[in-house]
Amino acid sequence: HPVRGAVIALEVLMGVIGGTRDNVDERLDGALSLVSKRRNADMYLDWCVARTWSYAAAGEVDRADEVISEAMNMVRLSPRGTSVLPFQSKAMLALLRDDKKTALEAYLEFDRIGVPETAYATLVRRYVDLACSEQGDPEKALGELVDEARLRGYCLLELDLTIDLAMLRYQRGQRTAATRLLHEVLEYAVKEEVVSPFLWRADKIRPLLVSYVTSVKADFARRMFVQRILKRPEFSEMGQDDALELVGLTNREREILGLAMEGLTRQEIAAELCVGDSTVKSHLSHMYAKLGVKRFKDLLSLASDLNL
Repeated sequence: HPVRGAVIALEVLMGVIGGTRDNVDERLDGALSLVSKRRNADMYLDWCVARTWSYAAAGEVDRADEVISEAMNMVRLSPRGTSVLPFQSKAMLALLRDDKKTALEAYLEFDRIGVPETAYATLVRRYVDLACSEQGDPEKALGELVDEARLRGYCLLELDLTIDLAMLRYQRGQRTAATRLLHEVLEYAVKEEVVSPFLWRADKIRPLLVSYVTSVKADFARRMFVQRILKRPEFSEMGQDDALELVGLTNREREILGLAMEGLTRQEIAAELCVGDSTVKSHLSHMYAKLGVKRFKDLLSLASDLNL
């Protein structure tokens, strides 16, 4: 029964990573009834990690913090081989909230317990240290962590680190390098349906995702994957003006796009604006280039996904 409960919890966690939240609460409640907190502490820690990240994926960060803090309390009373799990999750959760102090304190407390950590946990610790440090070249250090995660076969961690590296390059104005790196990451994300790492960074990564779908000659699967992500509620708070600025449409192009989104044909738009059909066609061609599409219906579809 405890093994079954742990398996259910980890299946839920895999689903959360893939962006699926169907029956999460019901399944985790059922798993908890199978896992004995006192007699099967290791499997209970598995459940705590799954519960923590299911809350985090739903935007309930405070509840996630409560669960992982309880798991840490249990480890303090009885250290064991899986002791690093709650402290590692606590650190990663803190980084999502830009709480670097708490992230560092989580690992420092784990050190005081004196239990050996796994190679994976050591790599995550280096990531936490890097995120909290203001010295050295973060791009080079992050690149080294990506290479090591790839070498060890930590695919999900490699994806997570590579997304951060792409975002760092984008923030430094290296738009082409950033979108190229994101293009590589998406191969694994599309294949394994990994969604949550993008959602957890929604407020920071949206400009990069918009830049990607409007500038990279991506294959159909990658483009549709990113557009589906951009439709998620986590991205809905970004204002229309912000998205328009990222795409770089002129005032006239915005006007034409607005009329097109209302359902007007090219000829009707020309009549509405008192311009020639060829003028509207020319503006549409410029928008096709800026948004990386080839057809009118693709322009409308992408504009809708980007909330233009």
